[in-house]
Amino acid sequence: MKIKLFFIFLALSVLLIAASKRIKIDKVIGRVMILNPGKVEIAKRGKYISEKARIKTYRNARLYLVVEGKKYIIYENKTISVRSVIGKKDKKQLLNLFMKIRKDNRVSIGSTTIAGVRGAEQGKKAQFGVIWDEGPNIKSSLNSNLVFSRGVEFFNIGEYRNAIKVFCSYIENWKLAKRKTEAFYYIALSHIELFEYQDASGAIYAAEKTATSIDMKASLHYYKAVIAFFNNGDRGLTSANILEEFFRKYPSGVSYYWEAKCLYFLCLLKDGQNQKAKLVKNDVLLNCPNKDIREKIQAYEK
Repeated sequence: MKIKLFFIFLALSVLLIAASKRIKIDKVIGRVMILNPGKVEIAKRGKYISEKARIKTYRNARLYLVVEGKKYIIYENKTISVRSVIGKKDKKQLLNLFMKIRKDNRVSIGSTTIAGVRGAEQGKKAQFGVIWDEGPNIKSSLNSNLVFSRGVEFFNIGEYRNAIKVFCSYIENWKLAKRKTEAFYYIALSHIELFEYQDASGAIYAAEKTATSIDMKASLHYYKAVIAFFNNGDRGLTSANILEEFFRKYPSGVSYYWEAKCLYFLCLLKDGQNQKAKLVKNDVLLNCPNKDIREKIQAYEK
């Protein structure tokens, strides 16, 4: 009887292994991260990954996968699910709004246009671009606006370490700088890109002290909720509380309002409040002017 049960168990094991695709990392060029729920790790050759994982490639990077004898290549500057790579439809595109914080590369804050966050990035940038060892020498610059623009350039190309250093130096060297709030905002977004949530929270707190426009205030409030969502293991309750305060304070026309609604939808699902989440989803589908956001929340499946 025991031998019979053993063979039945063995047969079931073989069937389960056959049913799940073995996804092997065949080759890694440059910096590539594997994003699993609750865990982020560096891609390594020979390692097997889950089809539920997401892949983040950086500048000049490539990842080669082998699945059932077929080869797949993921090129630079991509954030994509393994399911999408191997041909399975990814029903969780909505997460791109937060894992890849903004789809568009620019967002208007008051009268100033600045870059939006383009992708969550993990760890230090030792292998990514040129990093100053002693910080940029901005004291020789005659124009603070040029220095600020340099920080924006670094941010836009994903050189977040350099961007942080430039904006910190800008704040320190020009005490009366008119764009100090925006500098702190960029510092916060850069730290979010690097998953350095505590530093990001500190920069947001500093920016809130001097923020005057309603769009900037709303944006800072929204990113506090994003940080709480990814940084806390409390079923999304902290982030939901922050977002509920957001909706009480700001009208639907402010920056990130509908992204905030989508994040609130995920928080409610995470907490098991499915009926309330459904109402939020319907609100987005009926009232959100952004087609991309509507399509993502429509396609989302828990």
